[in-house]
Amino acid sequence: MTEAADDPAVLTDRTAALLRAIEAHLQELLRLSTTYVNKEALARDFARRILAECERRPR
Repeated sequence: MTEAADDPAVLTDRTAALLRAIEAHLQELLRLSTTYVNKEALARDFARRILAECERRPR
């Protein structure tokens, strides 16, 4: 791996990729849901909460 682990640009790219992956996984899970919910907003909120928790923790 040639990227510096503490490079802010790399961390931002990794964070964005993580956010997209979490949203995609949750969307797939919610696709099977039979209860009406605003699935797009729920997925974004869920992903943001996970992301905030990941950023809060020391690396």
